[in-house]
Amino acid sequence: MHRNLEALIIDDDPFALAMTKKTVSDRIPRKQIRIFSSPKFALQYLLTENDVQDKKIGRHGIILTDLEMPDMDGFEFLDEFNRLQKAIREKYVIFVLSSANEISKIQRLYEKPSFEGLLPKPLTVEKLDFLLKQIGAR
Repeated sequence: MHRNLEALIIDDDPFALAMTKKTVSDRIPRKQIRIFSSPKFALQYLLTENDVQDKKIGRHGIILTDLEMPDMDGFEFLDEFNRLQKAIREKYVIFVLSSANEISKIQRLYEKPSFEGLLPKPLTVEKLDFLLKQIGAR
């Protein structure tokens, strides 16, 4: 269990959101998992939670976001995330969960500064373990 790791999951599909949360909860305590049906809600959380409450030493997180969402897609989320304060940006690594296989979309992701990697949907415990090992569960 990664007790010092927070996970933010963003997906407009309730089923995908629930499945990703279930997978993540195998490695991260449920009380440290935040789910959002909209990237806008996640950005608001990042702004308010990091300003007010999350002053714990060593707290850091991963963000798992869907790519294609109606109100704000994953590209727009990455752009908005990159406008946040440096102190917030440094606390999180962002992975995109997607079933998209269009090369042009994937190439665009790698142009985004906060983008850490792409994982195919659905997220499995094995993929999550690889991701956590890759980031060294910072």
